Amino acid sequence: MICPIGFFGWPLKGGGLEQMMGTIMPAMMKAGLFRILDGGVDYEFFIPIHAGDILTSVGKIADIREREGKSGKMMFIIMEQTYLNQNGDKVAIARATIIAR
Repeated sequence: MICPIGFFGWPLKGGGLEQMMGTIMPAMMKAGLFRILDGGVDYEFFIPIHAGDILTSVGKIADIREREGKSGKMMFIIMEQTYLNQNGDKVAIARATIIAR
């Protein structure tokens, strides 16, 4: 049975995303960026995920960009999660965009 798209990250154990956000949030607040928007998530799939596969994810901040908008400065933070199966094969990458204003 092949795993449905978007199902591979549930249930996610660990805390990597929360830990990254805990690092980013104080810096954004210090810079005066108090409003946080969800910029969406892009998925890239490499090989099918099957029932019984054991997945591991590794997260990182892939990019941070500053832009000037009509209402002032904005930060775009790209957070990336790479998913590997029990054989060490890359099965998917999820890239989440966070917009801070």
